Amino acid sequence: MRLFALLFAALSVSGCHSPTEVRLDDPIPASANDPAWMALGRVCTPDAPAAVLSAAQRATLPPFSHGDRRVIDDDWADAARVVPGGWGGGYNDNGTSTIFLVDPSQRDAAFAALATRQLLNAPLGVEKVRVRRGRWDFAQLTDWFSYVRGYLPRMTGFATADIQEAQNRLEYTVSTAADRAALEAALRPLELPCYLVAINPVPR
Repeated sequence: MRLFALLFAALSVSGCHSPTEVRLDDPIPASANDPAWMALGRVCTPDAPAAVLSAAQRATLPPFSHGDRRVIDDDWADAARVVPGGWGGGYNDNGTSTIFLVDPSQRDAAFAALATRQLLNAPLGVEKVRVRRGRWDFAQLTDWFSYVRGYLPRMTGFATADIQEAQNRLEYTVSTAADRAALEAALRPLELPCYLVAINPVPR
C-alpha cells in the first residue's frame, strides 16, 4: 500500500515547518549484507552502479506495471520522472513521513515539485519529512518491476511481488529455499543490477 496521503500532508505544511532530518548514511537502504538480496552469481559491492533499463528494454514494457490497469505505482513513476532529485517514493516510518531521494541535496526542489502533485490528499497534520538517500528513483523501480514481471516463472512456491518503497528495492516472497533457488535461476540470465531484488521467505 502506498502512503502518499501521509506524504502529501507533510509536504503541504512544509512551508511552515521546514524538514530537518536528512539521513545520508544509507546509500543502500538495506544493508549490503542483507541475506534477502538475490544471489546474482557475481560479487556486489556498495559502489556498484545503479544500472537502468536501456531504451530498447523499456520499449518492450507493457502499458501498466502490474497488469491490465493503471495502479498508483504508475502514478508514482510518472511523478519520479519529473520530480528533481531522483524521488524514490515515500512511506510512514512510525508516524514520520519519509521519502527517498537519490540526490538529497535537491530536497527543497523535490518538496516543491511533490507538493503540486496531489495524487491523494488526506490532511494528517504531519509537520516534517525525513529524507533518506535512495539508490533508485521510483520510475526506475517501476521499470525494473515491469520488466522482471515478464520473466517470473510459474511456480507454486512463488507468493508475492512488490515494489517495496520502505526499502527502495523490489521484493519477492517464496515458500521454501528450493523455491528461492528456482526463482534466482530464472532471473539470473537477466543480469539484474546489484541491490535491486530481494527475496524473502513467506511470513509464518
